[in-house]
Amino acid sequence: MAAPSGNQHQIRHGEQLVEITEVGAGLRSYTVGGRRILDGYGPQERCTGARGHSMIPWPNRIRGGRYTWAGTAFQLDLSEPEKLGAIHGLTRWVPWRYLEGTAEAPATPTAGRGSGSLRTGGAAVTLWVDDAYPYVEIFTGDTLPEADRRRTGLGVEPMTCAPDAFNSGEGLITLEPGQTHEARWGIDPGVKEGEV
Repeated sequence: MAAPSGNQHQIRHGEQLVEITEVGAGLRSYTVGGRRILDGYGPQERCTGARGHSMIPWPNRIRGGRYTWAGTAFQLDLSEPEKLGAIHGLTRWVPWRYLEGTAEAPATPTAGRGSGSLRTGGAAVTLWVDDAYPYVEIFTGDTLPEADRRRTGLGVEPMTCAPDAFNSGEGLITLEPGQTHEARWGIDPGVKEGEV
């Protein structure tokens, strides 16, 4: 039986292993030496809460699912009807194609705009972003409907634009046909190889 998230692809470097899904190009799992780093989900589970999904062409929400572009009004499906919004883009539930890669690849942060660390009880995690991400939202999970998932981790959402940017224009990036935009971010879970 096929997984709800489609084919699973692995990238490994030393003791680090990430598993990426076909559906939504989601980062389903990240472990170091078998230690779970992400609040992911199993291969036979459906992703909830956009965990690890690519949020394209917008992050967060579009108020009322409505916006106007070049003089034309658009109404998106309300993917979050209880909040009357369209949430996290259009690509979360579509299959992506794996084009090329290797199973063994190092993570290579680039020179970036900044980084920040969260520390508690001797553990730390560091987020780094390049200057293409002027907005970062941290979601605590306190409002999750599943009580057992509250405070199990933090949702880290680097964003190239502000929430509801299709209406406010704040940070909105417009690409012409054939034009590209590149942005990089990453996390360092603070776990050294061999220390798990």
